[in-house]
Parts: sequence; C-alpha cells; structure tokens
Amino acid sequence: MLEIKPGRPLGPIAESIIELLQETGPLTSREIAARLQLSIDMAKKTCSRLENRRRIRVVSRIKTAHSNKPVAKYDVIRSLKTNSAVLPSNLFK
Repeated sequence: MLEIKPGRPLGPIAESIIELLQETGPLTSREIAARLQLSIDMAKKTCSRLENRRRIRVVSRIKTAHSNKPVAKYDVIRSLKTNSAVLPSNLFK
C-alpha cells in the first residue's frame, strides 16, 4: 500500500501569505507582495507552491490595468469544521 508522507513544513513567507488571506480575503499576488513587502515574483512563486499543496486556491480571475491577461485572486482553502452537536454521540467512542 502506498504511504502518504507529509510534506515539509511551510516557511515564514508562506505562513504570512496564509495569515494575510485569512484576515483579508481574496487578493492578487501583486496585492500580497505590496502588503507583505515582497517582490512580485516571490509572491507569485509562493502562491503557486501553496496552490499545488492545496492550501490556497484561485477564486477568480480579474482584468487589471497593468496586465495583458487576467490575474488570479487567491484565497485560503478553509477546512470543513464538524459540529459535534450534529454528529451521533457514539461516533467518538
């Protein structure tokens, strides 16, 4: 059977991007770079890595003044939270 090994831990930039998106909602990589004082390339590469690891996702593509093609807006993939009041009580035994 194939064993799934956990990936390496997130770095400080990736953690900062996730925290920013949790606080503010969807942002482009340019907006992320400006708010975290990163280069645009660093923000794009980190967002791409986080998207591949399924930590963030593209929620929309928008046309901006400084690009010829639509720009991705990223947001955090929120985990499903279970409500213990809805689940049967014997499920946790």
